[in-house]
Amino acid sequence: MREYDVSFESTHIHFLEEGSGFPVLLLHGSGPGVSTMGNFRKVLDGLANRYHVVAMDWIGFGSSGQLSSPPYFDMALWERQIQFALDRVTGEKVGILAHSLASVFALKAAASNTRVSKILMTGAMGTPFQANEHLTRIWTFPATQEELRKALECLVYDQSVITDDFIQNRFENLHRGNYEEYFSSMFSGDKQPYVDASILSAELLQEIQCKVLILHGRDDLPIPFEETALVLAKNIPRADLWIIAQCGHSPALEHPNKLLAAAKSLFG
Repeated sequence: MREYDVSFESTHIHFLEEGSGFPVLLLHGSGPGVSTMGNFRKVLDGLANRYHVVAMDWIGFGSSGQLSSPPYFDMALWERQIQFALDRVTGEKVGILAHSLASVFALKAAASNTRVSKILMTGAMGTPFQANEHLTRIWTFPATQEELRKALECLVYDQSVITDDFIQNRFENLHRGNYEEYFSSMFSGDKQPYVDASILSAELLQEIQCKVLILHGRDDLPIPFEETALVLAKNIPRADLWIIAQCGHSPALEHPNKLLAAAKSLFG
C-alpha cells in the first residue's frame, strides 16, 4: 500500500492507496489513537483486492497533521477535507466506506456531490442521542492503562481481544509528543455538544439519493443502533440496514468477513 502526504490548508493529510477497480474512499472514526490502519487493518487487503482503495487520516488523527490552534474539533474543516479527498479520487463515480463520526461527513458529501454513488457505513452517527458513559469514555484521553482498557473494552463484544500487550503498546503510542494535550482539547468538557454537532436534519437525509448500506453492531454501547442506525435507515430513501449480532462498535474489527461481504454486495 502506497503512503504519502498532501498539503492541505495549513497542515497535511496522510493518504494510503492501493488496488484497482471501482474507487472507494475509506474514512476512519474518532477516539484517542484512531487512524485508517487502526479502524480498517483487518479489511484493507480484502478491499484492495477488489477496489481502488483511497484512505486518509483526518486532521488531528493518525499520521495527518494537526491544527496550530484550537478549536481542534472542527466540523467545517473536516467537511472541507472530505471534499478535497473526493476531488483527488479518479473516476466518474466513487463509493465511501465511513466509520462512526465519519458517516456524518460521508452523508453530507453525498447530499451535495452526485459523484458519490454508494456509501457503506459502520457504527454510524448523525442522529440525536444522549452522550452515554461509554461514548464519554472513548472521547476522554486515558490517563492510565486501566482507563484505556475500560475505553477499549466498551468498543468490542469479545473483550478477550483486549490483551495486556495491546494495552501497553497503545498506551505508549498515545503518550508520545503533545497528543494528550491536543486530544483533550478536541473533546474537552461535556461530550453532548459534540453529538449535537453531528446531527443531520431529516431534510438533508431525504436529499441523499445514492445507495446506502448501514452495518451496526447489535451490542454497540457508545452508539446504540436503535437511536442511530435505525433512525438513519428510516430517513435515507435508499438505505438498507444490517444489524450484526455479537458485535460492538466496529464491525471491521470484529466481523471483517461480514464487512467485506457487505462491500461486495454494495460496491460490486
